[in-house]
Amino acid sequence: MNINHIKLLLIKEYKQILKDKSILVIAFVLPFILIFIYGYGMNMDIKPIKVGLSCDLVDNNCNEIFNSLNGSSYIKAFQFYSFIDNDEALKKHDIDASIHIPSDFSKSIYDSNSSILININGVSSQEAQTILAYIQGSLSSLFDNVNALKVTTKLRFNAQNNSTWFILSGQVIGVITLIASFMSALTISREWDRKTIDGLAATKAKASEIVMAKLIAYYILSLMGTIICYILIEGLFQLPFRGNYILFILTILMYVFVSVTLGLLISAMVKNQFLASEYAVIISTLPALLLSGALFDLRSVPDFIYYIAKCLPPTYAVESMRISYLSGDMSLTLIINLLILLMYSLFFLFLTIYLVKKACK
Repeated sequence: MNINHIKLLLIKEYKQILKDKSILVIAFVLPFILIFIYGYGMNMDIKPIKVGLSCDLVDNNCNEIFNSLNGSSYIKAFQFYSFIDNDEALKKHDIDASIHIPSDFSKSIYDSNSSILININGVSSQEAQTILAYIQGSLSSLFDNVNALKVTTKLRFNAQNNSTWFILSGQVIGVITLIASFMSALTISREWDRKTIDGLAATKAKASEIVMAKLIAYYILSLMGTIICYILIEGLFQLPFRGNYILFILTILMYVFVSVTLGLLISAMVKNQFLASEYAVIISTLPALLLSGALFDLRSVPDFIYYIAKCLPPTYAVESMRISYLSGDMSLTLIINLLILLMYSLFFLFLTIYLVKKACK
């Protein structure tokens, strides 16, 4: 790979940046895709939620509460033998809520001092309210004659119950995807539209050099747009940051790389600017918004949609952003997600180079 060739091609790209058909697809294909995504992706039911139960004293009341929770089709209960184990499972996101029954519960159940403690994962304020409603509904059927029972509830990871934090921490990935993939989807297809691809092929530049020049140009532009996004969400909405800064920055850098290479791949495959822009929205942006977990819990969708979502790069980026901003810790998950994004980016890059090389022959 010749650095001078890449430098000259990069200058050409920036000069083009500075200067700067398919009705059937829009009329018939796009409505099917949108109805499919909206129909399956916007189901707000969460089923089942995972609830941990710990009792200082395991007795009949404790067993009845456990059976009542498991009796609901919306709840899957797990029994822990200590409050510490129960709380640790919540911190690791193995469960969605934890319930703790004190040792004097059975004795004071008819007194005004009887109480239980419920901790809820509050990363998503809307999901937290749904979880609380499920638990309260299950407990009310068991203790409907006990008016004095006090339930103490705490929201974890999002104590202010701020839905904006939840939405922005995930939706910023959708914005990055739109910026990066949409811009880069136009670059290679433009060469075919303008009939300049043959001129590039006639030069000494290799396919890898052509792709790398375009990648560098649009990667830098996409990073600038990404920085603006994060400046805005921090300046206007004061999102808390609880994760690892190094892993967070690496994840952002890698996801922008994934989005740009995906746009280049779409551009190389379609060879038409109009279709490339349409496919960039359908293939990259819409899944990033609706099938990544940015807006809706993926447990609410059918299994085959869930597995499709797990095959999409935005799903892992959204998970990493939520961990970094709201829950913190879980560095191993961030590293795994980072490696997955790296594999996607390399796959998209090499496939793009192959397609351009094949077209230039």
